[in-house]
Amino acid sequence: MAADVHVFILWSRAQPHADRIVADLRQKFELLDARRVTWPTRRFAENLQRFYGFGLAESVDKAFESGSGPFLVYVVRDPAPSYEPRAHSSGMRPANVKAYDSKQLYREWAGGGFCVHATTDVAEAERDVALLFQRPLRSFVETPSVGCSSRRAIERRLSVRAPLLARLARRLLFRARLERPRNRATIRETSPRRGDESS
Repeated sequence: MAADVHVFILWSRAQPHADRIVADLRQKFELLDARRVTWPTRRFAENLQRFYGFGLAESVDKAFESGSGPFLVYVVRDPAPSYEPRAHSSGMRPANVKAYDSKQLYREWAGGGFCVHATTDVAEAERDVALLFQRPLRSFVETPSVGCSSRRAIERRLSVRAPLLARLARRLLFRARLERPRNRATIRETSPRRGDESS
């Protein structure tokens, strides 16, 4: 069977467990993409309704339960997927065993509830990728793995690089100022009236 691509979302209430979850994701899957996504607070329930396709009252409950702050999205590849029937809200249906079981495990680690989302079949993954990234799922199929191990590792790299980039920018600006031609007046005119200063 061809490789599967799946999406895992850690809603804001699950993020204290992000390092543990990402370490486990990296052991089970190939990590293709990792992003932090922010939805406007006033539109969060509406976005959840579009994402999950259920009624507004349920999406408000979901927002309260899972958090309505920025969330983390991980796109992973399962190079050797295996499908078996698993329980869903709509009944038993085939699911990627590794993705489904990982989702249940991460929910336990995060204290129960639904603060971790994961796709468990290709159709669901296609839909989630289109909604979150506005790109087709196939665009991830040949994507090389990401070399970062966790959200904190990404943040550490950015925090280390930011001062270096800022120093480099300051140097370039300083050099540009030195090399810029000086726009000073080179012509001095004498005033026709005696006692006036020249300009």
